[in-house]
Amino acid sequence: MLEMYTDGSCKMSTRQGGWAWVLVDGDEDIHSVFGIAEQTTNNIMELTALIDAITYAITTNIEVTIFTDS
Repeated sequence: MLEMYTDGSCKMSTRQGGWAWVLVDGDEDIHSVFGIAEQTTNNIMELTALIDAITYAITTNIEVTIFTDS
């Protein structure tokens, strides 16, 4: 089974954030995506990464296990 790892964070002093996810098969990275946002929070970035990863899995019709630290 493929695995997806997600993460997001925000520098609270500037409210600039970023998020990312990676799709892996064993030790091989298959696909990864990242993004940035202004005026955001840590929670929004964590959820954005997760939602984008789930959307990718659904639209490409793949079965994955998703890991997140949130």
